[in-house]
Amino acid sequence: MKRTPQLLLTLALVIAPLPAAHAVTKPIPVLALPTATDPHLSPSDDIAGLITTPNSAYFVGTLETSTTTLVSQPTLGGASDGYISSLSWSGSINWSMRLGGAGDDIATAVTTDLAGNIWVVGASNIPAATPTPFPTPTNIFNPGHIAITPVSPPTSGLRRLMVWELSPSGAIKASYSNDFLNAIEPATITVTGKGVLISGAANDPAGPNFQVTMSTIGKFSRAKFLTAPTVKASAITFIKGTSYIWQSYKTDRSIPGIVGFKPLTATSVLIRSSAKTGKIADLYTLAGDLAFAHYEKGVGIVLVTLGESGYGINFIKTL
Repeated sequence: MKRTPQLLLTLALVIAPLPAAHAVTKPIPVLALPTATDPHLSPSDDIAGLITTPNSAYFVGTLETSTTTLVSQPTLGGASDGYISSLSWSGSINWSMRLGGAGDDIATAVTTDLAGNIWVVGASNIPAATPTPFPTPTNIFNPGHIAITPVSPPTSGLRRLMVWELSPSGAIKASYSNDFLNAIEPATITVTGKGVLISGAANDPAGPNFQVTMSTIGKFSRAKFLTAPTVKASAITFIKGTSYIWQSYKTDRSIPGIVGFKPLTATSVLIRSSAKTGKIADLYTLAGDLAFAHYEKGVGIVLVTLGESGYGINFIKTL
């Protein structure tokens, strides 16, 4: 009878669970995210905007060279062209188009409307009127036989606001323009039930920023110039999906709970966490800084990075 308590104590020690501190936890994976699609943009080219739909991702920007694979038309219309390229969620090109004419053109932002149409905003220069040339005399003494090169007419800078409306298949439905007195650089375009709202930077004495509205048939309001400072973008990109929360930022320090991440230099990371518990699932290191990220519910995320080797595009299919 005296040995019974000892037996009970022994059994209790055997069946007692291990303390939580001694539980084996699965390490959080640290994964490199290599560029899936290389657009082959030169340092003079860019990706300026991105929007997604359940079927496609639309990229817009400006080209000054013919190296990119985002556009199938290799020839520049002027010193620069705007462009739009539609990619599937597998990364293949659906269609592409240069935007602009013989002058200098840029494309800077893109959005869609409820009907699925695509709206792109940009700017173009306004060529000066070419004067009527005098007839060249035929009896000019020219012992050096020097060729006379016609002088190209000067341009006014990018002060013509351009808006292109395209169908989901890439056909231009309409294009609209509105001239400013000074150079502009559009930055955003939004389509609502009331029309189209455009804003951006302006080189104007009335203010460094502008806003203008346009009806869906191309009637522009008078531009408003604002002196309010531009809002600085957050250093952290935050996307909340159905099942996961995605965060991206640049850091040169280790992250608590991720023992495998010990950066030697500042590194851009993409962290995936559970939307329900907040627990980190994995961490991706990016090949450059994150330029754009766009989430499409039920499909995934499109990332555009910019590093020493240029732009890169990644499609991550996830809920």
